Amino acid sequence: MTTEIWASALSLTGVALGAGLTALSQRATQRSADRAEERRLITATSESRRAERSSPSRTSSLRAQEAERAPGSGQDDLHGGGRAVLSPPADPGRDLPGAGT
Repeated sequence: MTTEIWASALSLTGVALGAGLTALSQRATQRSADRAEERRLITATSESRRAERSSPSRTSSLRAQEAERAPGSGQDDLHGGGRAVLSPPADPGRDLPGAGT
């Protein structure tokens, strides 16, 4: 009879020990997940703040680039690689009425 009691007591101890270890591992896993979520939120917040800070300078930079491109748009930009292509000077007599052939 004492063997049955010891067997039951050891079995109950094993179950209690297993439950305790399971609870500890679940708690550690949950804490780790909470910390990872907190880091993710902090990173997302800092990224959005960085985007907000750089947005006005990026917008003004894009506007300045558009303003620089607007006056020089045309064939000169296409053939000159962004540099102005100079044409040879015109013959002043050719454009006058009655001059030339």
